[in-house]
Amino acid sequence: MQTFPYTDLADAPAEGAEVSCDFPVDIVGEGGDTDTGVEQRNALSVFPRHSVTVAWDRDANSEERVNTLWAFYNSTRGPLLPFVYFDFNPGRSWPGLYVGVGNGSALAFDAPVLSWSSAAVSVNGVVKTPGTHYALAPGAGANGRARLTFTAGNAPADKSIVTISFTGRAAFVMRFPRTFSYRLFSAALYSTGITLREVKGES
Repeated sequence: MQTFPYTDLADAPAEGAEVSCDFPVDIVGEGGDTDTGVEQRNALSVFPRHSVTVAWDRDANSEERVNTLWAFYNSTRGPLLPFVYFDFNPGRSWPGLYVGVGNGSALAFDAPVLSWSSAAVSVNGVVKTPGTHYALAPGAGANGRARLTFTAGNAPADKSIVTISFTGRAAFVMRFPRTFSYRLFSAALYSTGITLREVKGES
């Protein structure tokens, strides 16, 4: 899997990046059920689906930047192939990001983290102790993500959910939202921005 071409903070978009969280919810009787006046709301996913909108200011590197990203867009065949994107804000807090599902024996997971100032790993909501239960190694996972390794005898149980909360730069598997012409791609990059959408279940 490829990595988004710009990862260094010196290359960050003008505003860092605008991050959105979509919480899929099925709402029946929105505004109130006709009989009871009560809405019925059901979560369609435990974890949100993130999207990031990146936009740069025009500067001396504008042409080089758009050509680099256009080449990258073509290499992913538009929205077909996912890639790893690192958030540009090292001060952003991320509560309970999904890491993976245990199978009773797996010890190592790629965590959705590039760098962090504080972190807490949980299994089925129970916070684990660093050093005793796990270690988190920066850059040791795929595409430069952190590698979360549980210690011997502490493998997450079968079907248990592993999450991580931290302050730092998150890593997401994403894709382009649609196909673009070069003109629309370059125009969006320096105006409204291009939105990248999170892909679930691929790493």
